[in-house]
Amino acid sequence: MNRFWVRVVWLVGLGTVLVGTLDPAMAPPSFFSGFDKVMHGGAFAALAAIVPFAATRTGSRSILFAGLLLVGAAIEVIQSFIPARSASFLDFSADALGVVLGALVGLWFYQRLAGYFSAGATGAGR
Repeated sequence: MNRFWVRVVWLVGLGTVLVGTLDPAMAPPSFFSGFDKVMHGGAFAALAAIVPFAATRTGSRSILFAGLLLVGAAIEVIQSFIPARSASFLDFSADALGVVLGALVGLWFYQRLAGYFSAGATGAGR
């Protein structure tokens, strides 16, 4: 498997999350109370689910998962300085829950598809 494109997708996703959470003009829609928490959790779950496919080593995955937690915390700190944005521990909690759930789902899928991806990486099985 060519991890380059998986990494590109991950970086684009991370950039999208950063712009969406830090740009004061990007107000999240509010379909129901707490919808922003769903968006936070979903965005971080998606990023975490991609990590096993983008990182080549378990140590790299752990660093990326921890890095996503730090990004979630940093977003909340930075938002406290942006007009029209506010920091929220509940937003960070949603980010952290998203990282945990996304990591579990991503690792589960990766383990089931590991044979396919390792064969694709060597060119075997095509």
